[in-house]
Amino acid sequence: MTSTTETSVPSSAAGLTNTREVLSPATTAPVGDECALTLTYDEDGNVTPLTCPDGGVNVWAWEHYNRGATVMALGRDVSVSAITQAMCFDYGHGFGTNPLTISASQLAAAYYGWSSNTENSAVQAFMSENADQRCITSS
Repeated sequence: MTSTTETSVPSSAAGLTNTREVLSPATTAPVGDECALTLTYDEDGNVTPLTCPDGGVNVWAWEHYNRGATVMALGRDVSVSAITQAMCFDYGHGFGTNPLTISASQLAAAYYGWSSNTENSAVQAFMSENADQRCITSS
């Protein structure tokens, strides 16, 4: 798979001074420190790295996936069902692929500090619903 490297600086990453800035569409600060790492773009539209070496959110990746993604606005205390529903909505109304939808959810999990069990359960439920085409009909 061919990939390219991002060379421009997203506005949210330029002059990163507050490492726990509230990133839109979130309404609370992240649980970990943010960073601004250069992105590599994959052919499928995904980017890496999503997170910083310490687990915080890469603000460049957040900006890349922030296209009105409802999963990125859910908040800290959220159920697996709410994450799955948001992923289904985002799949049908913006991302259109499993990898992009899952990456946005992984970013939200890092930002809000969702447990890996919660995130993994939501991804499995999303994959199951999407495979059964319930996402498309329910979104």
